[in-house]
Amino acid sequence: MPPSQMRAQVIESFNTPYVLTTLKTPQIKDPNHVLVKLHAAGYCHTDGMMCTGAGTPDPPKFPHINSHEIAGEIVALHESYSRYAAE
Repeated sequence: MPPSQMRAQVIESFNTPYVLTTLKTPQIKDPNHVLVKLHAAGYCHTDGMMCTGAGTPDPPKFPHINSHEIAGEIVALHESYSRYAAE
């Protein structure tokens, strides 16, 4: 069972510094989603653009957790999965 809270580095609006905060761990509502415990996350050009709002056709909801380059372990699956298990 994943913890009820998680630490995350977020931006709270465009052009503001990152803030390390505690958030509620998201619930898996979509059968195509998993919950990943991150061990490392990269920062790339796209993340910089997202922080300023430049070139973002679909603006994020705030607070926003940046980075789409991650390494970690799957800790939870949607309840509809029966062939797999998260450890």
